[in-house]
Amino acid sequence: MSNEQNIPLAGAEIFVKNASDLRTVADANGYYEMFLNPGEYYLVFTAEGYQDREFYLGMRDADAKQNMQLFPMRLTDVQDVRVSAKKSNVGRDKIMKVVEHREQLNQWSYPHEVDVYIKATEQRENTANPKKRKR
Repeated sequence: MSNEQNIPLAGAEIFVKNASDLRTVADANGYYEMFLNPGEYYLVFTAEGYQDREFYLGMRDADAKQNMQLFPMRLTDVQDVRVSAKKSNVGRDKIMKVVEHREQLNQWSYPHEVDVYIKATEQRENTANPKKRKR
């Protein structure tokens, strides 16, 4: 799959018009493969910024090869474009979502009692009667 200047269209999509689950994407070289059973298909070739093309394919038991060229959209083909922007701090937004749900995430965020058993040893020094050192 390529454009009008024979430049490969990486990421172009190819799908069967009446069976949207039969689809594939062209690789960096514009190469694509679809495994279809014998029958009749209408293939749709589409890529961002290019006019969609349809192609009738009658499949038999033999392999079929089809190279498709797509042509750029004309400005008159573009009907409506809407642009919107939202300024946000993605990291802060994520932290705030965690804070909102902290009760669900932290089981210790409510009053509670805990019975525990602690095994410990204690060493004490006797400072009242220091041992005399022998010389």
